[in-house]
Amino acid sequence: MLLFCGKYLKIINLDVIDMTDGELIKFFRKKNKLTQDKLAQGICSIPYLSKVENNALKPSAEILSCLCKRLNINYDDLKSMNSKIIIEKILNWDDLIKNNALMEAQEEKQNICTDFDTSTSPYIQNLYQLVNLHLDVKLKKTIDRAILDMLEDNYDFLDYKQQYFFTRIKAYFSFQQKKWNDTIDFFLEAIRLGANMGESDTEHYYVLSIAQSRVGLYVESNQNIKLCEMTYLKNLNYKKVIKCKVIESINYYLMKNYELAQINFENLLSNNKLDNSIKLIIMHNLALTYYRKEQYTLSKQVIYQSIDQRTQAKSLIKAYYLLALNYFKENRIEDVKTYIKRAKKIMVKNKNLEYLYKFKILEKKITAKMNVEWEVELKTEIIPFFESYGDKDDLVVALKELADLYYFRKKYKLSSDLYKKLFEISL
Repeated sequence: MLLFCGKYLKIINLDVIDMTDGELIKFFRKKNKLTQDKLAQGICSIPYLSKVENNALKPSAEILSCLCKRLNINYDDLKSMNSKIIIEKILNWDDLIKNNALMEAQEEKQNICTDFDTSTSPYIQNLYQLVNLHLDVKLKKTIDRAILDMLEDNYDFLDYKQQYFFTRIKAYFSFQQKKWNDTIDFFLEAIRLGANMGESDTEHYYVLSIAQSRVGLYVESNQNIKLCEMTYLKNLNYKKVIKCKVIESINYYLMKNYELAQINFENLLSNNKLDNSIKLIIMHNLALTYYRKEQYTLSKQVIYQSIDQRTQAKSLIKAYYLLALNYFKENRIEDVKTYIKRAKKIMVKNKNLEYLYKFKILEKKITAKMNVEWEVELKTEIIPFFESYGDKDDLVVALKELADLYYFRKKYKLSSDLYKKLFEISL
């Protein structure tokens, strides 16, 4: 099956996936960062090379040989590769990754690396890099931006399947960068591209639902997480079913349906087979729910029950912050200071801007230091950070702090404008 798109032929049939001569020349010219002028010099005219690259002219064998030599590629080796077998191996490798058979996937990567030199065929090189990035995502490694940029430069040479893979990777990269709106856009595009080829990946809907929750699209998030839950249940993946229920419950909490959130979290905790990491997440969110319901004693009890199990620095910092909030509401200022101090001690070694800013705001509430330096820091650092990376609730707290500061400093117009913005956000 051949699909035509613009001036490039988008090929899906594995028997005919090789690029044309002109496309190969253009690919390697760009890879070597050569202009058409530099490549053509002493070999052919620039218009001649342009026609070759755009498939308007078939080059002579002599000129093609000279161009390949200047680009340091062996054309005969390139065209004689058994592409179909290699591509099938890479696609099978991707299936292992998609199905979370990560140990097998890492072994298969070594087998594929020994089967061929990834620098030979542009198509195969691109496909290999796309699947390798998929493996990095699943292994929770940071995506290499340089490889992503290289693939972006080669986008014209990607067929529909590769475009689908590439869009999927851009979605995961945006998720790693906490760029939630980009994550949503790229996953929706990946889902659309996948549907056109009969491809579907539940994990896309799962991560999409998290990003949607981050930007306040709670209904859409729950719709997608319900789809995931049904699929995972069908596949007997009970760990993922629990995680779906947790996301759904968090969304109820964020929608301020605290009663339903509490019921869900308490029901989840009754499961004796929870692993420690997911149990801590549930307990923390139940404590948050109690806090929002002004049940401060219950909230603190849940945190204290979990605190010995919190081995990660970030988890401890989150616990100390929630304890400090509870004590602040109870006007127990010395206890608030105690947990701020404990958190700061951890954050000396474990930098965490999100909680550094949260604790700063809380500390200012205690000290009531409404000075110009604090105003500048809120405007230039803290609020922009929460606009880009934080939860909606964190942004609201920071904006309210600035609105209160404006009011205290008698900047009533600025204060009024911010209060209006806060009202709009809360709708």
